[in-house]
Amino acid sequence: MPIFLTSLIIFCAFILNAFAGFGGGIMAVPFLVFLYPLKFVSPFVNLLGFSGNIVLAKTFYKHVQYGILIPLVIGNIIGGLLGIHFLILASNAILIKVLGIVTITSSLLIFLADRKISLKPNIFIGGVAGVASGMLSAIFASGGAPIILYLSTIFKDKQSFRTTSLAFFLLNGVVFVVWLLVY
Repeated sequence: MPIFLTSLIIFCAFILNAFAGFGGGIMAVPFLVFLYPLKFVSPFVNLLGFSGNIVLAKTFYKHVQYGILIPLVIGNIIGGLLGIHFLILASNAILIKVLGIVTITSSLLIFLADRKISLKPNIFIGGVAGVASGMLSAIFASGGAPIILYLSTIFKDKQSFRTTSLAFFLLNGVVFVVWLLVY
């Protein structure tokens, strides 16, 4: 039964991810932690997401706004290191409680975000969004909210938004795999 439920959860989560370009982790992880420890679920979902983004890479690399990715990825490297360290050291009970808070907060922020806010690319805000995303990705495999909120204030056209966010999540996967191998 756990294999069937696991497959169903992952299938539904990554169908959402395929349509939206993000959200697979934030949907899959809260359900999978009922079946497995978070210290297993997070790397598993991250690796699945990374694999999916590799497959999608050929469809989006031409339209990516690479200059915007630099502070995001630098922040992501730092946040990923902090997050993987916390994932390894913290107890599963603490991680589950924090996961609940993160899931509710992320969902509310994305739901309530006003698309009328417009920013120019900002190195500091991009770096902070990258750190937050790296930490949340490493710990909970759901670091999309900070990136989606930041990029949605910069891009008004869907193609640049979607391709740049997908490129970020691909690079986020690379960072996570490297930190996983280092630890």
